[in-house]
Amino acid sequence: MRPLFLSFFLVCSLCWSLIAGEGNRFSYLEGCNTYAPSGEFPKLITPQWIGEKDVEAVVILAIDDLSDPAKYEAYMRPILNQLKKIDGRAPISVMTNKPKWDHSQLQQWLEEGLSIDVHTVDHPCPLFNGGDFNKAKSTYDRCIDLLNQIPGNKPVAYRMPCCDSQNTVSPRFYSEIFNKTTESGKFLQASSSVFTVFTSDENNSDVPKELLFDPDGKSKFQKYLPNKSRFGNLYLNYVENYPYPYVINRLCWEFPSLVPSDWSAQNYSKPNNPDTLRDFKTALDITVHKKGVLTLTFHPHGWISNSQMVEFVDYAQKKYGSKINFLTFPETLERMKTHMLDGHAIRNSKGTDNDVRILDVNGDGFMDVLYVRGFVRGQSKSARNLVTKIWNPAENQWDVFRNELLDSSFSLAHAHFGQLDKNVSSYVTTINTFEKSELLVYSFGKTGWESHSSLEQLKNLYLSVNNDSIAKLTFNDVRFGLNKDGVVKRDYRLPSAAFRFHDINNDGVCEIIVSSRYLKCLFQYSGKTDQWKRLPFNLPAGTMFLDDKDNDAGFRFVDINSDGKDDIVFSNNEYYSAHFFVDMQSGWSQKLLSGKRGDKKTEEEIPMIVRENGADNGVWFSRGFMWVQNEDTNKLPDYLDRREFKQWLK
Repeated sequence: MRPLFLSFFLVCSLCWSLIAGEGNRFSYLEGCNTYAPSGEFPKLITPQWIGEKDVEAVVILAIDDLSDPAKYEAYMRPILNQLKKIDGRAPISVMTNKPKWDHSQLQQWLEEGLSIDVHTVDHPCPLFNGGDFNKAKSTYDRCIDLLNQIPGNKPVAYRMPCCDSQNTVSPRFYSEIFNKTTESGKFLQASSSVFTVFTSDENNSDVPKELLFDPDGKSKFQKYLPNKSRFGNLYLNYVENYPYPYVINRLCWEFPSLVPSDWSAQNYSKPNNPDTLRDFKTALDITVHKKGVLTLTFHPHGWISNSQMVEFVDYAQKKYGSKINFLTFPETLERMKTHMLDGHAIRNSKGTDNDVRILDVNGDGFMDVLYVRGFVRGQSKSARNLVTKIWNPAENQWDVFRNELLDSSFSLAHAHFGQLDKNVSSYVTTINTFEKSELLVYSFGKTGWESHSSLEQLKNLYLSVNNDSIAKLTFNDVRFGLNKDGVVKRDYRLPSAAFRFHDINNDGVCEIIVSSRYLKCLFQYSGKTDQWKRLPFNLPAGTMFLDDKDNDAGFRFVDINSDGKDDIVFSNNEYYSAHFFVDMQSGWSQKLLSGKRGDKKTEEEIPMIVRENGADNGVWFSRGFMWVQNEDTNKLPDYLDRREFKQWLK
């Protein structure tokens, strides 16, 4: 069993690694990691949440661009009739722009089982087109509010316009738009804007090869990636071999859609090509094999005929019968809420964090569930339970553990996860209330979370302030404030987001990093001595997790030189730098570049990771590049600003 190590925070942790090693396998939980699934990323298979014993996979048919109901009725009617032959329902999710909210056709569709979901009012490509963030948020918000006016309809899912053909998806959207609410307090729970492609290499070795190659030897699905299309030369909006729901930035269920959509299929070959239908069927075969969710993006624009879609539905039903379900996005979320999350959604009634985490607790490759349950009869009114559900693949069921929480302030909304050692799965919680900041240590065992004494010494660690004066501070009382002479000037409660766990040297064990404007220090754990020791180095000068207002300062761990150890990239609206990790004696002592914003040509600077006040600037790291997609990049090639690591290495 792999170790688990959790710290309970007051604000969310935003520091994440480009390529998470064993010790950093929980880094996707931190910040807005839009393209988290890769490699051995744990899967959330359909039997974990579907609630029906024999069902192995789900199909979501999601048609885009609805404005004219009459056109869509004519196109969809044969498909709806074919779906009704299965169980009397017609489950299609209609990604919608701006139809009349009281149109009678919408009511008929809802009665038949369709869902009316969000595609923005104006359909801008990209969403941030025109360089106007407020306009982008408005077209998203207005669509949510419009579709909520339809009697009997509650939209839950979103699809980004043109996401199947262009780089229109940005982490900035998920952080600064999706995770907010409209002025009326409305919000969504899911997105289907990222795509997934089945590759024909060793990363997809569990799939029979005949399903991954065309007769001419070409990769059956990778050929559809819309590179060198009329919209650009580079398409990045996809993950590989992951037909499962996953969570982005704590508040969004992402349902990756299949490469190809009908658009990318006709872009590669021609409209209504029989090869498109053939490959849709093969994708279904792979998805059933993987026990995943096949989300199909299609349109009534002449790219795939309704007769081909009817044939696909007929193929699915005849070949797999009760092994698959056709569901809409709302139905899928309701199944997950009911059968996996025991009535909990990942967003509460106000649209904020609902104390739910999806993670692989025991490292077996399957996602598990943690959530906080409210008052339980027979317990004190202040008590709540931490419920842990571990998926048991051998029995095809959940093993459930319940631990009473004695502190009513406990919340997973502020949790940080990491890995402590090779033998014990453990997590640390620092319960922060107005009056106290207490460190509690637990391990996950046969009965759930149990007290784990090996980290009790952390309560008594003294932390240095600004690498100079030693403040008599422990994790039990972190109020402090020093002026430049080291004299207490005011009270300052160290934000929990300044307390992180990260595997610095890729040995599978996390170190402790404490970093804010006022305090920096690092500690390393030794399993042999069961002790923590202060490391002889610190984070590079000028870099920190939090700014002086306790916002994200723009710190990211990135393996720039691909040596398996994370380097540091730091960038905000004032300062930027990049530093190599050298060793555990000198840390990140090799500076690659640094500067004040505006002192050099824009192309020579590191783009902002965060804007003023810690706002997400739409940055991610992959394929040897730093990528930026936001309202300021809409006129650049592929809608992307980029910096290649090779240039930094020079």
